[in-house]
Amino acid sequence: MKNKKVLIYYLFELILTICFFLIILFLVLKLTLLNKNYFINQLNKENYYHELYLEIDNDLENYLRPSGFDNSIKNNLFTEDEIKKVLNKNVDNFYNGKNIVVETTKLKENLERNIDDYLNTINIKITDEESLNMFKDEFIKIYKNRIIIDDKINNFSKTFFKYCKIFNIIIYSLIAIFLILTIIIKFVFRKITLSIPVMASILLYVIIYIYIISKINFSNIKFWNNSVSNIIKNFFFDYINYIKYICLVCLIIEFIKMVLHIVLKRKKFN
Repeated sequence: MKNKKVLIYYLFELILTICFFLIILFLVLKLTLLNKNYFINQLNKENYYHELYLEIDNDLENYLRPSGFDNSIKNNLFTEDEIKKVLNKNVDNFYNGKNIVVETTKLKENLERNIDDYLNTINIKITDEESLNMFKDEFIKIYKNRIIIDDKINNFSKTFFKYCKIFNIIIYSLIAIFLILTIIIKFVFRKITLSIPVMASILLYVIIYIYIISKINFSNIKFWNNSVSNIIKNFFFDYINYIKYICLVCLIIEFIKMVLHIVLKRKKFN
């Protein structure tokens, strides 16, 4: 009977270790990648809005070259602040499972005004309205595609939002299991120490960190553009650093507990 009780105790400690390990991983993920404010801060940090503005401007310029229109056609169509507002609004929509929408009415009005001004300046009247409308549509499409990246993003947004809800349920469930098992261990097994799950989790973090660093060279990551690549790198290093800080705090707490235990034990002995 005693051996069975010991076996159950260590089984509970194993479950506590798994719960503690996953809780830290998931909470840090919730503070970083799954946090809308964190993502927007990364966009600001990497000056993504400015880089996106330059990329759109460059794409429009490349499209204009074979068209016969002057570069003045793309002047004052939009501003960097307008791109920032559109992007931030869509980031908010993405994290809330709403449709990603890029409003292009003002852009189209500005484009039509620029085209009319240019044609009046060179005293030319275009009779092929169909070709002109196709030119305008492609112009607007370039702008829109640079912001939303992929037309399938709305489906991904809804999936992301759905799994975020499931993710929250998992976190709360893990915390509930952790607390229930801690209470059982305290009152049934007369033990209140969490040293085993804490130290075991820290050891697992160290092993996983060493493995990942040895397999992936994050400094050479290239995806989409420099800003996006840097955001991915920042996420990884922030994620690791958050876990490092939590591990350090846990180690300090365990050290203090050990010192207090030794001091109290000596006092009791004396």
